Amino acid sequence: MSTDTTERALLRDTARRFARQHLPVGRTPEDFRRAHAAAGALGLTSILLPPDPPLDTGGTCLDLVLVLEELGAADVAFAANAVNLPAGLAALLARTGNPAQRALVGTGPPPLLAGALNEADVAGSDLFCPSPGPAVGIRTSAVRQDGGGYLLNGAKCGFVTNAGVADSYLVLARTDPAAAPAQGLSMFLVPAGTPGLSCGPRTELIGWPGAHHAEVLLDDVRVGPDALVGAEHRAAGLLAGLPEMPIGLAACFVGLARTAYEQAVTYARRRISWGRPLIEHGPVALKLADMYVDLRTARLVVHDAARTVDDDPADAMAYGAAAAKTVAVDAAIANAQRAMEIFGGAGVAADSPVSGLLGDAWVGYACDFTRDVLRLGIAAALPALPQAAVR
Repeated sequence: MSTDTTERALLRDTARRFARQHLPVGRTPEDFRRAHAAAGALGLTSILLPPDPPLDTGGTCLDLVLVLEELGAADVAFAANAVNLPAGLAALLARTGNPAQRALVGTGPPPLLAGALNEADVAGSDLFCPSPGPAVGIRTSAVRQDGGGYLLNGAKCGFVTNAGVADSYLVLARTDPAAAPAQGLSMFLVPAGTPGLSCGPRTELIGWPGAHHAEVLLDDVRVGPDALVGAEHRAAGLLAGLPEMPIGLAACFVGLARTAYEQAVTYARRRISWGRPLIEHGPVALKLADMYVDLRTARLVVHDAARTVDDDPADAMAYGAAAAKTVAVDAAIANAQRAMEIFGGAGVAADSPVSGLLGDAWVGYACDFTRDVLRLGIAAALPALPQAAVR
């Protein structure tokens, strides 16, 4: 995709029109899959794939970020789950997968993908453990069978994104139980409907009403050697080489922060108190100013991280992605809170345009590592960063 600003403006307009027509998405699996298919038909889920003229893909992380802010402003859950996650996992398969896996994401309708990674009572942050041992981390096992295939057994926690609606699952499993997590994990592409793979009931969140999360159970799931994604025991490196996905997630929350700000400004201009609009009252005006500053700051941090991906993807993953998600989710939570305060009693009505924003924002704090874990990751990486390289 061209880096020309006109091309990016067209891309952003396409995402904005899509959001107006299709979002927010309904609660049913059919609603979700229908909207995902519509986004895929426009190439919105294929932006990070190698160039493909019919879909005009081959875009950059910044292209993805521009799209996701627009979608996140309308439905942050759909942006994160139906566009960002499938786009990131498709890029992973295109870059590291075998020919069949590359064909799955490069030809035909874009698949709806799920990442079956985390497990109950196993912290996702175990990958950051400073002195991990074999007892730490994921317990799902993948045992090599005669003929080169694998037998998968285990359970993924009830927060697997797109569980129950996905076409295929990227499953993280232990292929070397004697190794530390970063050296003993492998990834497998398992189609929905594979015998032994099942999903539990839908997990209801405090926000994201249109999202689908559930437990994924693996009971003697047999897959062939072609299900392995990349090299055996190297899954941690695959995930570390995909900074676009956490940066894209951050962009979704820039969109939410923007919606909270825009709704608050609109309401403050028309709501009359003491004979004048709320926006003319100092305390309200200061809240709006803070919302504007936080929104602009978050957008700049996310765009900076996205641009860094092209120049130094290792730096983007170690510092930029973590900083982007931290700042963007903080801005989304703060702006959603301020919007509720400005709306006052009107904000707690079920049909208020801001009533669901705070729950949506807080979901972002928990997904893909909390704020504290992200900052610990930055702190751990800082000693290796030369002073002159601080951007």
